[in-house]
Amino acid sequence: MEKYELKENQYLPHGLGRPADTYYYFVNQKGQTIDIKTLKPYRGKQMNRYIMKNKSEAQNFLITINK
Repeated sequence: MEKYELKENQYLPHGLGRPADTYYYFVNQKGQTIDIKTLKPYRGKQMNRYIMKNKSEAQNFLITINK
C-alpha cells in the first residue's frame, strides 16, 4: 500500500511585493507530487489538480488516503 506525505509551499497569487499564500500538496513514496483526484503522479501546471489551501482539510485528506 502506498503511503503519502503532506508538504507545504508558498506562491505569490497577486505578484511580487504582495503577501505569499501557503498551499499544501501530497507526495508519494517516490517524492512525486500527486493529483488529488486520481492519486497518480502529476506533472502538469494546473495547481488546482494537486493543491489544497486549507491545512486542516489537507491533514484530513492525508489520513483518508493513507488508510
